[in-house]
Amino acid sequence: MKSRYQAPNLSFDYPASWALDATPPGMDLSLFARLRPSRHAYIEIVVYTATDPIEVVLEEAIDRHLRRLNSLTKRTELNIWQGLNGVGVQLAGKVQRTDFLLTIFEAPIENQDAFEITAFRPAKDEHRLESGFKTITDSLRFIQF
Repeated sequence: MKSRYQAPNLSFDYPASWALDATPPGMDLSLFARLRPSRHAYIEIVVYTATDPIEVVLEEAIDRHLRRLNSLTKRTELNIWQGLNGVGVQLAGKVQRTDFLLTIFEAPIENQDAFEITAFRPAKDEHRLESGFKTITDSLRFIQF
């Protein structure tokens, strides 16, 4: 069963069992969404106007998010994630003694608009969550802002 996230600039389908988090203070609801498929996992989508190349934005995002992992064990560069074209990275590491995966993916939309998807989850849940990630990416729609 699916639910639909609908905002003025962003819409997508997602598994109905996943919780939609409240928008953090200072974030525009029409340009941001965070879902929690489980207590220890989330996927976040942010739409933004790119003032730098997305490769630069990716490295800044990696620096911002890397603190979530206690230790980094592997870095895999991505040009495609869940059928989307762009630039990204999948980082494998530990949080306490548990293996986690952190995927950060940047892609252009139109003009100077772009989006970033961040997916953080225990490595053991990767296969269980994959179909939910695919539901989101297959249905992502952006309305120019």
